[in-house]
Amino acid sequence: MVNKKFSLQSSAYWLIFILPILVFFLYLLVYSLNLPYRDDYTITLLFLNHFVDAHSIGEKINLIFHKHYGQILFYPHIVSLIMYKVAGFVNFKWLMFIGNLGLVAIIFSIYKGFKFEKNKVLFFLPAVFLLFQQMYSEGIFQANASMGNFNIVAFGVLSLLFIVNYRNSWLFLILALVSGALSFLTQVNGFIFVIVAMPILFFQKRIQDGIIWALFTIISIILYFSFEPQTGAGISFNFQRIPEYITYFFTFIGNNFGLNEGSSYFNSSASLLKTIFQILPLIAGVIITGYFLFLTFIRYYEKNPYIYGLFLFLFLTAASAAVMRIDTDGGQPVTSRYRVVTVLFLILSYLSLIEIITKEQWKRVVLAAGLVFAVGFNIFAYCLKTSPIKQHRMELVSSFLNWQKTGKGLTQLAWPKEEGTSESILADSIKRNIYKIPKDLK
Repeated sequence: MVNKKFSLQSSAYWLIFILPILVFFLYLLVYSLNLPYRDDYTITLLFLNHFVDAHSIGEKINLIFHKHYGQILFYPHIVSLIMYKVAGFVNFKWLMFIGNLGLVAIIFSIYKGFKFEKNKVLFFLPAVFLLFQQMYSEGIFQANASMGNFNIVAFGVLSLLFIVNYRNSWLFLILALVSGALSFLTQVNGFIFVIVAMPILFFQKRIQDGIIWALFTIISIILYFSFEPQTGAGISFNFQRIPEYITYFFTFIGNNFGLNEGSSYFNSSASLLKTIFQILPLIAGVIITGYFLFLTFIRYYEKNPYIYGLFLFLFLTAASAAVMRIDTDGGQPVTSRYRVVTVLFLILSYLSLIEIITKEQWKRVVLAAGLVFAVGFNIFAYCLKTSPIKQHRMELVSSFLNWQKTGKGLTQLAWPKEEGTSESILADSIKRNIYKIPKDLK
């Protein structure tokens, strides 16, 4: 009887676990479109246009590893190529679905690394509601943004999980190396995951694994940055701007507690509310950083090196963003595309707090507070983002209908200007039967 009760209870917890994931993908199915947007023109369509025209194997390999704005985008290229070879065309709705599956890999990897015994699924529920929401809709509803922003983290958390939690196994070491490589071959920031793993291995006194990992890291960095050198945005550090970097760093960390300037809430709210939403991310970032320092002080890295390593990745990402992106996006760290990374600060803070609390009654209190916040945050995100998502969908459809009539009006490309316009890239893709515009646009 006890076992039956436990089984029913466990099944109920898993159903709640799956619910926000199911809602998320149904929402994606309803509102996504098989239409390219922004980087989709260059990373997918332009790449395939060139690939189809390439004659030698060397040319084709070079295209797969071709750098876009200083980054090798092997994973987005290879996924688009496989889809084209299997289906005979690319479908951006399918690519979005594949990209968003990275969130599933992230949540189950972190679940596996969460060190909790009794009612593990129940205590993990807030993490699921926090991850599967719409605050980063800009990435969710763009094929290459989802494949890039979500899968760099997915491959990274898998790599760290394999290398940290599975010792004395050549199989998992190889899996960790492959996942790590896929992470930085998705976006260059994936190198942060690879670098973070090294001190953890040496701390665990796994000298042989540490040496192999160090050699892999050094060789990968040399090959990556020597392959097809290309000018990009570049990195410049100005000591006079240190206060700006620090402000950006903390605000980036607390990103999920703010709204960007384009939000309708800013357009309709009083100036006091605007000020609150501008200051709140900075305050939240300071608090989260202070909490991480506390975890370091109590040597949490001994209790769970995996979650501690994920924290290190997030803080190093915030630091690199502060230096590299402070002059982009209008200098705003509170933008939708960053939130898939910064929401992990909330998830890891909650999970680590559950792990370090010793009294069962306080664990329950944190669980209750975590569930209330996570479910509320999830609902708020859907309410906040549904209208902009519908608006984006209407504008995208309108731009394509206008293009079909006039040959103009598609998304303007930031780069590469020398490769042509979005209109010319799309026309070439249609001519080569790489892409087909849906007939029932509305």
